[in-house]
Amino acid sequence: IVPMGDRNVYQVIRGEFPEKRASFWSYRDNKLLAVEAVRDGESFMLGKKCLEENISPDPSLISDLGFDPMAWILKNSARAE
Repeated sequence: IVPMGDRNVYQVIRGEFPEKRASFWSYRDNKLLAVEAVRDGESFMLGKKCLEENISPDPSLISDLGFDPMAWILKNSARAE
């Protein structure tokens, strides 16, 4: 659950609004805290993987639909091992 009232917590939206699907990536500073998704199971699972691996994609990249989070996760997960 995202801490409410923490001024250092912010959300980045990744979405395809004509398709009515979006995910909300919550960060404190540049550390990923949570991912909430609406009709976006792929982003939910990617966020879950990031949280399990304790890795945080750059918040400025998340909203870019051209950014491939899966490739980033695979690259950074391998580095974590």
